[in-house]
Amino acid sequence: MVLLNLVLLVVANIIVIISVADFFLQLFSIIDLYTL
Repeated sequence: MVLLNLVLLVVANIIVIISVADFFLQLFSIIDLYTL
């Protein structure tokens, strides 16, 4: 049961990291469009 909770925590952290990284990539692409 503890192992399942750890796995769920790791998966949630990975999803948050991926979504934050995707948000920053979109932000940088928008900034690149404006600087051009």
